[in-house]
Amino acid sequence: MSHQAKPVKAAPTEEAKQEEVASAGVTLPSQAAADQPTATTTATAPTTTAATQPVAVAQPTAPVDPNALPAGVDEEAVNQLVGITAKDRAQCIKALQLARGNADLACSLLFEGVDLNSLPAGGLQG
Repeated sequence: MSHQAKPVKAAPTEEAKQEEVASAGVTLPSQAAADQPTATTTATAPTTTAATQPVAVAQPTAPVDPNALPAGVDEEAVNQLVGITAKDRAQCIKALQLARGNADLACSLLFEGVDLNSLPAGGLQG
């Protein structure tokens, strides 16, 4: 049994396609673009895969200095309170913070034996 090869038809050129379409009275998008602007919209379905969800990225932060003093607390005042009251550094810093930097008031709090944890974190009014 012998097989005969079928002749292969060459694909029509773009020009031939346009002529065929023009003879049918249809305007191609490339021809319409020359006459007037066209808008193309594409609808896409939302996806819920993990790959498309926004990912939170951790922002770099400045290293925290464990010896850094809170705002309004002066290193010199801390050292003076430690020397005068013989209390530990952490208590002196807390007293100064609650006294809003007032070393005399902080000293009084420490000498009077006031429970520094019972006072409001915002400091004393006065």
